[in-house]
Amino acid sequence: MIRILFLVLFVITALSSCNESNSQTEEEMQEFDAIVHSLTAREMLDRHFRYQKEKNLQLLRLTTIESRRNTIWDLSNMKRFDIFSIEEDLNDELQEDYSSISNFYSVTSFIVEYEVEYRREKQQNNGRYIWRYILVKENETSPWQVYSWGTIFA
Repeated sequence: MIRILFLVLFVITALSSCNESNSQTEEEMQEFDAIVHSLTAREMLDRHFRYQKEKNLQLLRLTTIESRRNTIWDLSNMKRFDIFSIEEDLNDELQEDYSSISNFYSVTSFIVEYEVEYRREKQQNNGRYIWRYILVKENETSPWQVYSWGTIFA
């Protein structure tokens, strides 16, 4: 009898924590939807990293362009993610290149220094990295979104 009571209590606790998590994510989604169009490129990138660090896949995906939303983030494997610096890259050539090969309304990029540690190394090794993040606006009224990211080539 005690085992059954314990099992029922465990199931109720698990279900209530799932509901809290879902409603919290739903509230965060509504907040994000309300402000997404007013965010600057830097603010969107800050949100991108915040959601990555919080392991909030649903909101993380919304910070990227549609074609990047199926990226395998492996957030459950991430043990630690720390940002050391984010600096806007004012490289006009890069912005002109992206603008000439696409129909984006606006393009900007940031140089980001971060450190990541995984429980199991898979797609990326543990360590400190300096990567470029490119953000785009598809039109005048669309939000900034992360378009691409990767190592910086000289």
